[in-house]
Amino acid sequence: MLGYLLGSISPAYFLGQLVRGIDIRKYGTKNAGASNAWKVLGKSYGISVALFDIVKGFLPVFIASLLGFSWYLLVLVYFATILGHCFPFYLNFKAGVGQAVTLGALLAFILEFWFSFEVLIITIACLATINFALGFAALDLRSDERLVKLRKKNKGKIIIWRKTLRFLALIFPILYIFYQKVVVLYFIAVILAVFVIIDLLRTLSQKTDKNTILSRLFKTKEKKVSGIVLFLISALITVMFFEKNIAILTLVFFTIGDNVAVFVGSFYGLRSFKARSLEGSFAFLASCFFAGLLLLKLGFVNLPFTIMFAGAFTATLVEALSTKIDDNITVAILTAIVMTILHNL
Repeated sequence: MLGYLLGSISPAYFLGQLVRGIDIRKYGTKNAGASNAWKVLGKSYGISVALFDIVKGFLPVFIASLLGFSWYLLVLVYFATILGHCFPFYLNFKAGVGQAVTLGALLAFILEFWFSFEVLIITIACLATINFALGFAALDLRSDERLVKLRKKNKGKIIIWRKTLRFLALIFPILYIFYQKVVVLYFIAVILAVFVIIDLLRTLSQKTDKNTILSRLFKTKEKKVSGIVLFLISALITVMFFEKNIAILTLVFFTIGDNVAVFVGSFYGLRSFKARSLEGSFAFLASCFFAGLLLLKLGFVNLPFTIMFAGAFTATLVEALSTKIDDNITVAILTAIVMTILHNL
């Protein structure tokens, strides 16, 4: 309750009323946060709002830590605080996106858990993901014009069947958890052979009739070798040449990360670099990190936490930078190589 009430205090809104007599949520980026206060009211007011928001994010978590709350409850306190910031009851549940609040809460977590690298990394991942989800939920409630334009631009670009196939590829790491390498290799090889045949038929159909079913199943830029075939080749190489635990993690990152990044980037990718979006890349990293953490905690993968984290980060970085070479080839192989090198140090 304290977290929500402190979080709901909106200095940007009140300063907008006092200084300009305006509702700051109707100007600039249309949110009651520090960056918009800087833009609409001026630098000094923006800095003041940021400092206030940092303090209100810090205090509830810090007080809860003094009371001896567990890590899980501290995260819950943070969640309540940023919930109050993004959705204050007296402003029709429309305010800021909570980045400064998250920074303040993180400072409190660092004071409490500075001695544990693993706990801090997990905390950063949890706080960033909660902030990301609630922040964009707040943008949706404001019907942000940038999101409306983005979704019109990307309408129809996500081919559901292709993404479903990619998620179905989770069967590879699941099989590898319970069965020997040879079983997984044969399974992937058979599926690869099927899609190679489909690729050949597709290529022939494009030469005769571009409106055939096969020609519509793949991306228009895929001329001879489809992304699915490249994906399966990478999966086969990963299982064949890398240690079992590393291969399982790599396949999970490879399968989940790209799908999540595409969906988030298509609907929320407001900040672009090269051919990617920062939002999509963050979603890639978060989904890989939590999937890897789950595998470690369940005992399905036996690797140090730092190697898992390095693998998730490498997969994200390679996917973000793979513009000239198809990421279906680069992500899995380079991720497995990095984890192998670190594991052998």
